[in-house]
Amino acid sequence: MKPKILILSPDPHVPSFEGRWQDVYALTSDLLQSHGLDVSHCPWTDENYPKADLTLPLLTWGYHNHPEAFVKTMDRLHDQSRWMKNEASIIIWNHNKLYLRDLAQMGISTIPTLFCSTINEQELRRARDDFGVQSLILKPVISAGAKQTFVWDHDHCPDHPPKGLCMIQPLMNFIHDEGEWSLLVFGGAFSHAVLKTPKDGDFRSQPDYGAYLRPLEPPTEALDLLNQILDFVGRDRLLYARADMVRKQGGGFALMELELIEPDLYLQHAPDQGSAFALAVKAACQSEIVA
Repeated sequence: MKPKILILSPDPHVPSFEGRWQDVYALTSDLLQSHGLDVSHCPWTDENYPKADLTLPLLTWGYHNHPEAFVKTMDRLHDQSRWMKNEASIIIWNHNKLYLRDLAQMGISTIPTLFCSTINEQELRRARDDFGVQSLILKPVISAGAKQTFVWDHDHCPDHPPKGLCMIQPLMNFIHDEGEWSLLVFGGAFSHAVLKTPKDGDFRSQPDYGAYLRPLEPPTEALDLLNQILDFVGRDRLLYARADMVRKQGGGFALMELELIEPDLYLQHAPDQGSAFALAVKAACQSEIVA
């Protein structure tokens, strides 16, 4: 009998359900089925999930619109001892970008970040003094797809800043000069990298906003940073991961985001067409069956 894989998909009642997740699901599903797996999906907001040998929260796009409900769902799945990768505890840690503070405190290179409960002129001046830049990135700590994220380079506080606990970061020049690197990891091992270059006049590196994506061998410094991150999080805890990073002035790289919940894995750009991901999923199923 084929192992059953359940992929959690967006809430049908949020805008993300109308996005391109269906295309990503089709690509992922076809890949896994070609490796002998039975694949289905259901919204993460469902009360009762179909039985599965392995549950992947791989397409819970839009979870940031209802973060409290999402965390409760992850807790419920953990309490039910449902076999899920990535596991519930690491997903809960990763859903709030305060995880960047944890990584920075361990000496891992991240984009300098000022966390604040309210964005006001005092916090903006403080950030500019600390970072030595004029242009700042403002965004909430729970966000995805660049929602409520924007560049701020004016002298006065924005009229409609992000709500709740927020982050202020310097705009990294290499976003425009080179782009953002995404390094993909399957089963704790590096698979492939994609360089995402925003379109002219934009800072957002998502393909939804017209960014140009191409597969490239990552610089050694980027791989070094990736390995530091994996050593901290624990390679054996990760079925999949995507580390988004940018080059720093003066050399080296800084982590922008570590995507452990619902990243686009850019399988179409993998040199093996995603076989490493499929094999990692099969291995995770096998480890559950053996256990």
